[in-house]
Amino acid sequence: MLNRNHVAGCVSPIRVLVADDHPPVRELLVALLREDARIAIVAEARDGEEAVDLALQTRPDVIVMDVSMPRLNGLEATKRIAARLPETLVIGFSTHENAETAPLMLAAGASAYLTKGQSGDLIETILRLSDL
Repeated sequence: MLNRNHVAGCVSPIRVLVADDHPPVRELLVALLREDARIAIVAEARDGEEAVDLALQTRPDVIVMDVSMPRLNGLEATKRIAARLPETLVIGFSTHENAETAPLMLAAGASAYLTKGQSGDLIETILRLSDL
């Protein structure tokens, strides 16, 4: 469960970083997430290195992390983020539907794994993990 501030009965939005190396996919994810007032996009990363750097700068509640990215893949980026920001939840997000990818992402420190075909479940997953 995330520890977000409660002020006068209001819950602050869930702060989300989106990391995906394909601009159209990243833009779609950001647009989808911005439709929900309970979610605030705090940063967008184009690769794993940038995801780690931006996570350390912005300290998001949740990161939507593509598995296959240049410079540093999502598995290694997730390991680094989990080690430095254990309170940040990572959702592995990939086109890979093979049986090996999800367990690898979860072992790296992700809290959940979705394929890009399940993008319609992304908001529900963020809210469930955030315990709203």
